[in-house]
Amino acid sequence: KLKEIFPNHLYLGSRIHGRAKTNRLLHQVAAKYCDVISFNIYEFSVKDFSILSDIDKPALIGEFHFGTASHGVWGTGLRNASSLENQADLYQQYIYEAASHPNFVGAHWFQWSDQPVTGRFDGENFRIGIVNVTDQPYPSMVDAIKTSSAELYKTRLNLQ
Repeated sequence: KLKEIFPNHLYLGSRIHGRAKTNRLLHQVAAKYCDVISFNIYEFSVKDFSILSDIDKPALIGEFHFGTASHGVWGTGLRNASSLENQADLYQQYIYEAASHPNFVGAHWFQWSDQPVTGRFDGENFRIGIVNVTDQPYPSMVDAIKTSSAELYKTRLNLQ
């Protein structure tokens, strides 16, 4: 029915997260209706993440981050890095693992800037950005993104 109403559109579905991301039945249903299965995977690694082996669908990581409490904002986010350098290292490892995974077609860092010290609408005040609250970039993250991006296609081609 969806393809009848929206022909020639790519349907990503809703992002599967929390305990639902390991629910095999949910994977099967999502694969039936979605062109790409979307997940929020707030883990230190995606190397062992598995989608049902009989599902041949691309998957997208809609959100992930590693935060630190070392600069300006106290909230460390959903996965904690010990320093800005550790955050950059964790980012590179995660992106490499996602690029090496046969189903993943992308991974989205959440979010561009640190959250306000006083908190966003729900009180979160995580130090998870690529830039701080005054739009100053964190050089270690910028370097990690540049390095990972330069190697991304080579990493992906090695799967074939």
